[in-house]
Amino acid sequence: MAEEFGKFVKSINLGQEGDGIDKLHFGKVPLVSMGVFAFVQLMKYSGMRAMSCWVPYIQGVAEEWVEYSTWYCYVTNTYLPNSNKVFGDSALDEIRQGEIHELEYYQWVPFIFMFVSILFYLPNLLWSGILESEGVNITAMVKSVNGFEAAMDVEKREKSITHLARYMKVHFRAKSKVTKAVSPIKKVLNAITCSGKSNASNVGRLYLVVKLLELLNAVGVLFILNLWLDGWHFYGIEVIRSLIAGNYYQVNMFPLLAFCNMTKMEIANTNDHGYLCVLNLNLFYEKMFTLYWFFLVFVALKTLINVLFWFKKILFTGAHLNYIASILRLSKSADTDDPEFYKKPDFKRFVNKFLQPDGVFVFQMINCNTSTVVMHEVLGKLYEMYKKDEELNREENSKEIPKI
Repeated sequence: MAEEFGKFVKSINLGQEGDGIDKLHFGKVPLVSMGVFAFVQLMKYSGMRAMSCWVPYIQGVAEEWVEYSTWYCYVTNTYLPNSNKVFGDSALDEIRQGEIHELEYYQWVPFIFMFVSILFYLPNLLWSGILESEGVNITAMVKSVNGFEAAMDVEKREKSITHLARYMKVHFRAKSKVTKAVSPIKKVLNAITCSGKSNASNVGRLYLVVKLLELLNAVGVLFILNLWLDGWHFYGIEVIRSLIAGNYYQVNMFPLLAFCNMTKMEIANTNDHGYLCVLNLNLFYEKMFTLYWFFLVFVALKTLINVLFWFKKILFTGAHLNYIASILRLSKSADTDDPEFYKKPDFKRFVNKFLQPDGVFVFQMINCNTSTVVMHEVLGKLYEMYKKDEELNREENSKEIPKI
């Protein structure tokens, strides 16, 4: 059973086409959220009562009525007076005057965590669709690069590197061509990313859109959960403040006691009953949501830094030359003995005209997903192929055209 579950987890796309923050959003946050969801469900089905209500003894009332009343209070919202004081002198007066607030989250907690996991995974579906539409298979490239290092046969390894470099050469040349016919979807994408008709900077800029969605998720979920937990976006700050002041018990977002009202229909009349209920699960919910708040804030801060980092890497194209040059210096395939090779026109054309922004972005993505030096060999081989093609083009252009 455990082995099958492990295979299932591995089969899920946890952000292999992105960087570490993408893996955090598409993998770790959904898995943590679904893990909490499963834990809450196990608590409910392990015999632990979700709620225990005090029903006054009435002669002739069966235990089934007590059970029914408890479940009724669970599926409907319990409430507290606005002062949050169950046994306060003014509690009954507040209830009579309607000065109450309902606890709307209690029965929905498992689904809250499921909702967050889906919310964080949605940008991954968009990103996968973008890569598929642009014909960029970063996952396959990463697996190929990682596989080259493990290859023991030197000749086979060299052939595999050459094969991947040829694939990239064909792909980048196709991307650099200006297309006359542009589909409506492409027009929208080009408008969003401010790209030209060559499609050579679409992927990187669309990746920034995905990054902004991740940031919106990370920050927005703290406010979206206010639909169930009023004021939850500042909950962690309130916990820290109360711990410092030594009055943590006054943080009443997850109370252990609440009121419930129901109407009992009897022969010829109806009677209103009020019960005091113990919210057993709040003993666990309080700890889970406290840790979860700090976890989400941590994710939001890391995402913000990551978004700024990628905006700099993608939009400031002047750094592309230095980035590619730093990789080629470590390559055994590229002819980079000249320390000033990165200043030559051939190298600048290779980066600006051949790779272009999306080509640089692909290597940045590969670099995020592998720690091997084989990536440097692939880029070096690609650079050698480019230089040979340029030399052939120069030779053909230098030939005199015979006069008729």
